Amino acid sequence: MRFMSSSYSHLTNSNDEHIRESNLADPSPLYLKNLMRSPSSWQTPDIPDAKKVDWQPDHNLDIQRVTQLAIIHELTQQQTKTIEKIVPWFLDVMPKAYFRQVPESFRNDHMKAIAAVVDANMELHLNLKSNLPDGRKLLTFIRPGSEPGLLLKMIKDLPFKHVSAEYLPLSRVQIFAARDQSLWLNMFVYGEEKDSANFDPCMAGTRILQYAEKVQSGKLLDDVKSPKPNPLFERECLIDFIGKCSESFVARSNPQRFLTLRLLYEGVSGTEGTNVSIHNVSIVKETMLQELNENKYL
Repeated sequence: MRFMSSSYSHLTNSNDEHIRESNLADPSPLYLKNLMRSPSSWQTPDIPDAKKVDWQPDHNLDIQRVTQLAIIHELTQQQTKTIEKIVPWFLDVMPKAYFRQVPESFRNDHMKAIAAVVDANMELHLNLKSNLPDGRKLLTFIRPGSEPGLLLKMIKDLPFKHVSAEYLPLSRVQIFAARDQSLWLNMFVYGEEKDSANFDPCMAGTRILQYAEKVQSGKLLDDVKSPKPNPLFERECLIDFIGKCSESFVARSNPQRFLTLRLLYEGVSGTEGTNVSIHNVSIVKETMLQELNENKYL
């Protein structure tokens, strides 16, 4: 995790008042910065000299213990206040796709990391590394702002160069931008997801096979986004092709795009040629929405 210090001592009490009155349903791009208050605002006011009282600890060990408890309490209270502000803001500004695609455990990790940085008055510049249960590695980059070229900068910061002995293939990229343009949160998955020992193309490709059956029967001839009937979409031929793909790819693929991919593959197989299929943006959004509603991606 990489932290970059940043001072916000120029924020005045009027900024604090703005934080208390902020409407989280309509967050401002400056909301996150306003949370990063000056360390001077955390300082306890001077306490006049007081005489020793009977209940005050005499032993140094007891004094240390009480001091530790006081520090723990103060930090816990401060972190709690920060989390109470970060969580509703984060839930409000992140796009719907983020909540569909990212499991809850990872979302919670993101909120805890952001809250910790804000609470420490540091710039929101985070590199998080996680190990997935199947052995893959997940890198999450969180950066403030939304200036052009930010994604390219993140990609240049990625490890696992192809010339490295520790190289792992980059198998998935998920890109999310906050709706208030306060941050980018991008997730990079390294390593191939392993197929289960009992990978069954028929089971994994059930949705694809059902869709192909409709295509072949002519039920989707009036659907502009659907491919036309083709011998390659016959059940046995398609099962053979599904068996050559990874289980995770088959399970997550949209049926319409999978059949289009099958045609593209056939067009360039055994050659050095290139084949491209371009879809209308409205069609892509529609098929992606269906896919996101049916699958989680990690």
